Amino acid sequence: MNQLEKDYAIGDYLSYPENSVKVTSEVRLYMVTIIMEVHRIKNYREETLYMACSLADRYLATLTF
Repeated sequence: MNQLEKDYAIGDYLSYPENSVKVTSEVRLYMVTIIMEVHRIKNYREETLYMACSLADRYLATLTF
């Protein structure tokens, strides 16, 4: 199982229409919601939230190439 398949199995982050990888707005919202919940529980600094969302966006962007 390659990394893309593992990511799909773990988080169901992607949709696969016509054999192409497409990151949807629902996927991003799901990831950001998880990040915000962890941020709230752990009481991290605000900058940490922004950095985590930025890293998640970059990660999702790499999956589409």
